[in-house]
Amino acid sequence: MLDEAGELRPDASGDAPCGEAYIRRASTARADERTTELTRATDPVLILIFRGTHQVLSAEKRLKGGGVPLRLIPVPRRLTSDCGLAIRIPLDQRDRAREILSGARLLPVSAHLPREGGEYDAVSL
Repeated sequence: MLDEAGELRPDASGDAPCGEAYIRRASTARADERTTELTRATDPVLILIFRGTHQVLSAEKRLKGGGVPLRLIPVPRRLTSDCGLAIRIPLDQRDRAREILSGARLLPVSAHLPREGGEYDAVSL
């Protein structure tokens, strides 16, 4: 949420809403920082859904540290989540992602494979 000065402020619980936490984090990131991000969904991908912002950002950090290319994306409308962010990884990185996230106790709530027509198949990570 924005205050009168246009600054991000936390909600009543003291936590920034999901998207705003990412916006704040992204706006403070260094421009020359090297990342391994996935830029387009041209190859088969897997969408990982987490419980909330903290888990998404923690999983992002662990996966990047493990060399898994990824992209933070808005949760697709056909999928539900308490958080508005999801992680998209190449399908061929599934085993590596499972290894990294299970070791960190950050397994997603669900994982989905996009299908033609905008539908998604639920799969296990």
